[in-house]
Amino acid sequence: MAADTKIGRLEGLDLARFIAFVGMVIVNFSIVMGAEGAGGVLGAIIYGLEGRAAATFVVLAGIGLGLAGLKGEINLTIFTTFKRAAFLLVLGLLNMLIFDADILHYYAFYFLFGALLLPLSNRALGWVIAGLATTAVLMVLSLDYEAGWNWTDLSYPEFWTPVGFVRNLFFNGWHPVIPWLAFLLYGVMLSRWALSSARTQDALMLGGLMAFLLVNAVSAYLQPLLAWWTRNWWIWSPPTRSRPCRSI
Repeated sequence: MAADTKIGRLEGLDLARFIAFVGMVIVNFSIVMGAEGAGGVLGAIIYGLEGRAAATFVVLAGIGLGLAGLKGEINLTIFTTFKRAAFLLVLGLLNMLIFDADILHYYAFYFLFGALLLPLSNRALGWVIAGLATTAVLMVLSLDYEAGWNWTDLSYPEFWTPVGFVRNLFFNGWHPVIPWLAFLLYGVMLSRWALSSARTQDALMLGGLMAFLLVNAVSAYLQPLLAWWTRNWWIWSPPTRSRPCRSI
């Protein structure tokens, strides 16, 4: 389904960005204050937002990038995105000095790779997304996910080393490029749909609800069956980690 040739402003995107941003602030505040794992209604809200708010924000960023590519000259869009990525990288690394769970420097690389992949068709982007999800699983099964982490205070002492930086960025950081880049690319794909159409909106909401229910049902069914498997955390681990069911 192609996007309309003339693209107006989508007010719903601004509202969605605001909601996702507020969710990210709540999650980050809970991490700083050590409120993770809290019980009651507050704990349920925080758990429901963990990872999901950030993933939603990345998808929305992908929609914005895709719309920019549709509205203007694609080479100019790519160049402008590169400059924004450089700014986010510097800002994110500075933020890392005071907040270990920074997402901005990850955003820089999402935009960098997203801009390079912007000319691809939706079919090609779909294959890239599938490749990222598959690669993430293979990496978890073959590499040491806990490498570099200090789980007592959720710090990553090796972050400022070349090897540690690359490992954190692509594999076991808070929001690793593999597979989080898939969220941005999915947003680019969505930007090419007629998002202002009520029919498209209904289809996206219904499809999202069905995927959510299916994944939770599969996870609930498989957990007791594979309880003996000591590495089953890679399927249904906490939402802050990118695993298959989590990504879907």
